[in-house]
Amino acid sequence: FPVTINGAEAELRSIAHAVICNAVEASPPLGIIQVRLQKHENHIELTVSDQGQGLSAAMLANLFQPHISSKAEGAGMGLYLCRRLLQRYYDGDISIQNIAKDPSDGLENSSEVSGCLAKITFGVLA
Repeated sequence: FPVTINGAEAELRSIAHAVICNAVEASPPLGIIQVRLQKHENHIELTVSDQGQGLSAAMLANLFQPHISSKAEGAGMGLYLCRRLLQRYYDGDISIQNIAKDPSDGLENSSEVSGCLAKITFGVLA
């Protein structure tokens, strides 16, 4: 089924680019990136998950502040700008959380991380 989001192409591209590129960069070679787009009654949700090592608690707490990056060459502006665009123009938001490994996988420590999940919501529907 078609999903339409009214907005500026450059802004929407920037939002998607920020989370998808982060997922690709965080994942190991041949890692799987899952991208899902779902239309709900009053919003649209884009989720992106990766198979990276996850983020520290300190990084998660400050992730959407300007100039915060876990990358040596990162400027730390991608997620900050992403959130600003979503909140200002799309009645939306973004959240990122670590994905806990499946406790049924036989690991004794089920608190281990197996990547991150970015969830973007767009409240402005066509």
